[in-house]
Amino acid sequence: LNTVWWSPGLHSPLWTTTNLSDLTGAPTLVGNISSSTTSWNGMQVMGTDEQGHLISIWWSPSSAGWHWTDLTQATDGQALASGSISSVVTPWNGISVVGRTATNELVTYWWTPNTNQWTFESITAEQQGESSLRIAGPTSFVINPQSRQQHIAGMDENGHLVHLYWTPQDDIWHVEDLTAFAIS
Repeated sequence: LNTVWWSPGLHSPLWTTTNLSDLTGAPTLVGNISSSTTSWNGMQVMGTDEQGHLISIWWSPSSAGWHWTDLTQATDGQALASGSISSVVTPWNGISVVGRTATNELVTYWWTPNTNQWTFESITAEQQGESSLRIAGPTSFVINPQSRQQHIAGMDENGHLVHLYWTPQDDIWHVEDLTAFAIS
């Protein structure tokens, strides 16, 4: 994993490249990667290794350099399908990653400053609505900063757009087939 970066603190107009895999000793990532920065200047690059383990390559102002963590191992979570992850930084300064397992179960790995630990949960196990609706490809994940609603979308095996959403008011994941709504 290579990063191309520039920092105003270096007082240089030049861009720099760093091989984060070599620097940290992290395993090779396959599929897509997802990266983010936090309001407290933390940086994360998420990806899956060849076994489907979610790998976080991260840096924070207090970390004394770049590091990597196998989040699947750290949380006793499940392996993810290659190319299925998406991540966001939440309005409450947490980090959330969604992806799907080999059986198309939608899952999340999340961290908050309050807990300061990573947690693994199944979104599919918590969803209300048509239980057979499952994303079978890449995911897209966004959070509304004002309402704190979370939205995940992706295509199912039949090419239908599946939308899952969560609101703090009812604390339930709802699922709907947006293609069926558009056609009817």
